[in-house]
Amino acid sequence: MSIAFACLATPVDPDAPLAMPMPVRRPRDPLVEGAVPLSPGEAHPAARSLRDRPRRHRKIHGLDRVSLGRVIGFIADEMGNGIALSDLAAIAGVSRFHFIRLFKASTGLTPMAYLERARIARAQEMMGRGGLSLSQIALMVGFADQSHFTRRFRRHAGCTPSVFANRMGQQPPRGDRS
Repeated sequence: MSIAFACLATPVDPDAPLAMPMPVRRPRDPLVEGAVPLSPGEAHPAARSLRDRPRRHRKIHGLDRVSLGRVIGFIADEMGNGIALSDLAAIAGVSRFHFIRLFKASTGLTPMAYLERARIARAQEMMGRGGLSLSQIALMVGFADQSHFTRRFRRHAGCTPSVFANRMGQQPPRGDRS
């Protein structure tokens, strides 16, 4: 910290005993008039103390078993309908943002990633049973259209739904052409 000597405002009396001038601390805050500017690489002392302080992370334990069971049951039952994050959070009794953190701590996936995986798994089951076209399956599990279903299915299963159905031994019926 730099120290400057204060100038004496009164004229010096030559007969007075010599006194040491009082050191005056100059403020370092750049917003204060007359402050010492910080050098380009130097951080403000307050910022440095915050940066060096160890962070404390609270561990998030996740949803309790009852709430998690209700949410997963709701997803399984209402998969074909539009499921909003706010609906799932309301079932758990927490805010949407807190619900995402709790759900991910419980399952390892975000709620929407879990929903998408559940939809793909249900679609695979339905393809294994046969009797439905891929577009019908896509709509029944909650995808907007067959194109979206195919893109997401390929991402999760590594092949298209028709290739998957062929491997399962089920030839999916073509769309209604009657």
